[in-house]
Amino acid sequence: MGTAILEALIPLCGGLYAALLGYGIVKPRTVDPKTVRYVAQLKWLGPLVMAFGVWILWQGLRNPTPAEIVQGMRQKVALPLVVDEMTRLDQIDAGDHRIVYRMTLTKAPQSSAELDALMQTVRQKIKSQVCADESRRRLLRSNIDLEFVYSIGEKQLPSIAVTRADCWD
Repeated sequence: MGTAILEALIPLCGGLYAALLGYGIVKPRTVDPKTVRYVAQLKWLGPLVMAFGVWILWQGLRNPTPAEIVQGMRQKVALPLVVDEMTRLDQIDAGDHRIVYRMTLTKAPQSSAELDALMQTVRQKIKSQVCADESRRRLLRSNIDLEFVYSIGEKQLPSIAVTRADCWD
């Protein structure tokens, strides 16, 4: 965000100075016919440069959509990705205000009780890791929820959703 402000200040200040020159509020150092002709054009050029600065600021401060975020993730990470000895990240999808991580448990627990205990542990671990990670908290502050969908083979397990409310009570 700081970079966006700095990048926008350059055309904003330059455009303001050009507009002040164009309207005669600030006088140029040299007054020759060539300079006067160019200074008159600054009446419209200065505000145009300032508008460009506002556009740069808006681009830098707007929140990316989930689809843009997922596209960037896909460029950085080759899928499927082995996360740990039991988990593989197969796919990352974008939805309305949501990023969905599709995971596979590569080592299935022996019983349903073990599976329930494992998923409870995974749920707590995911929520604590998401809430501790600044980049993911930034997503939640932008009203982008995170959903983790686990499966074992063809069987899909109940998903784990992390929302803004999970990190800020």
